[in-house]
Amino acid sequence: PVVRTLGRRSTSLLGGVMVAVGQFSISLWPAEPVLMAAVLMVQGAGVGLFQVAYTDTVIALLPRHDRGVAGSLTILTRTIGILVGAAALTAALHAFEFRGLAAGQWDRDAFLGAFQSVFRWSALLFAAFFAFASVRRRGWGGV
Repeated sequence: PVVRTLGRRSTSLLGGVMVAVGQFSISLWPAEPVLMAAVLMVQGAGVGLFQVAYTDTVIALLPRHDRGVAGSLTILTRTIGILVGAAALTAALHAFEFRGLAAGQWDRDAFLGAFQSVFRWSALLFAAFFAFASVRRRGWGGV
């Protein structure tokens, strides 16, 4: 219903903005359990909105007889994206943490600093991607 109401492009962008806000909010990681739950809900809802719009876009681009293939490609690209993203975030976390440890920070402080840096950079990259996507008309399947 959201994609039909807002359209694929707007739903994707809304999801992307929510992911960026969620990522940045995670970098601040509030100590209040209710705020932590709210941050994770924003993040999760953003991912969900983006994925629904993405799937709809990919499937709509192909003829009806190829839509099963489109569904499979959507799952494949989403899985690859998750794996590459998780590996990249983990590598970045270790790099930032190592830098903190090399600078003489305590283990806890190095980890927390790395955690915050990774999520801030992640939020910045999401925001940059979706800012670029919002001004670029091609590539959205005519939506």
